[in-house]
Amino acid sequence: MSQYTGTLARTLLVAGVATSLVACAATAPQTTRVEPAPAPAPLSQSPLPSPSPAAPLEAAPVQPAPVAFRASAPLQYVVQPGDTLWGIASRFLAQPWQWPEVWFVNEQVANPHLIYPGDVLMLRVINGRQQIVRDATPALRVLRLGPQVRESALDDAIPAIPLEAIQDFLRNPRMVGADELARAPYIVAFADDQLIAGSGSPAFVKNLPAEGDYRWAVVRPDRAITDPDTDDILGYAATPVGGLEVREMDPVASLGRLTRSDMEARVGDRLVPINDALFEARFVPRAPDNAIDGQVVWIAEERLQAIQYQVVAINRGQAAGLAPGHLLTVKQRSRVVNDPHARGTVTLPPQPVGMVMLFRTDARLSFGLVLEATRPIGILDAVVNPGAVAR
Repeated sequence: MSQYTGTLARTLLVAGVATSLVACAATAPQTTRVEPAPAPAPLSQSPLPSPSPAAPLEAAPVQPAPVAFRASAPLQYVVQPGDTLWGIASRFLAQPWQWPEVWFVNEQVANPHLIYPGDVLMLRVINGRQQIVRDATPALRVLRLGPQVRESALDDAIPAIPLEAIQDFLRNPRMVGADELARAPYIVAFADDQLIAGSGSPAFVKNLPAEGDYRWAVVRPDRAITDPDTDDILGYAATPVGGLEVREMDPVASLGRLTRSDMEARVGDRLVPINDALFEARFVPRAPDNAIDGQVVWIAEERLQAIQYQVVAINRGQAAGLAPGHLLTVKQRSRVVNDPHARGTVTLPPQPVGMVMLFRTDARLSFGLVLEATRPIGILDAVVNPGAVAR
């Protein structure tokens, strides 16, 4: 009996193993033979056609954010001496650059965009929209051009920004755009063949325009300011030398006299207009129409950082659609920090640190005044549109 049992067990064991092998063979995955890829065809020795130049990218338009009035916006405000349009817009609006969207223009009033001390501004609903209007009674200003005293001269209108903050820059330019410098007049000689001269000395000047201001600032170009994107020279840091008044115009070399000296003038020093005589600050605070992505390239007085009411220059200008009155947000450069838990670094996104209003624009360069600064603004900080998203 035991012999039969052992034989039966061995038989069942062999049969089980055979059955398992058959099952495994039935469920084994099918393999596919992969043929080697054919060798690539030899490259043609004929020269490739040159790629067509890429079409220039146009600045993307931006869509303004909805207008938001401050919860503390007054229903009525009397304009005070010393007010600025930026300050008044900030009093009413959470985003002051939206002033053109809420200011009601009364076409029946002379110079409807100008605001004067004593004007009464009121918050009203017109055609279903909240707008800021000027009380019609004091706003009806008649400019009496006769012997009587004028009720309100145009020069009495409040400026967009505090003029005292930019007066020194306008009278003593410390940066000159490359385009302006290329056509700037210059001192070609002094009396008695002097190479240097001081206040009161006569000077001969070349390239003076036939029609222009008789007062000029004398500057000495120094360090070149380059565009961080293209390395093109945008302008030159300039040392103020003094002032000059033109006495006699001449097509070859006009005669002038040095009226003041911050340092001794030299042959070759350049002349630039004293801009306070030409400057008008009656522009309107507003956001640019196009998407702007630029950088701070210079800070007045060769500072490394700027705070409120200091002048900066950016590497975008009229070619990018910028004009006086445009407001830009300044964002601090991205910082790279070490990750405390994972190997490697983390690039932090740029953070808004201030607001700049442009007051002068050239083709590739603009000058602006820092109106707000939560942190010092540095060279190469970014300037972008305020409160807008690209379409």
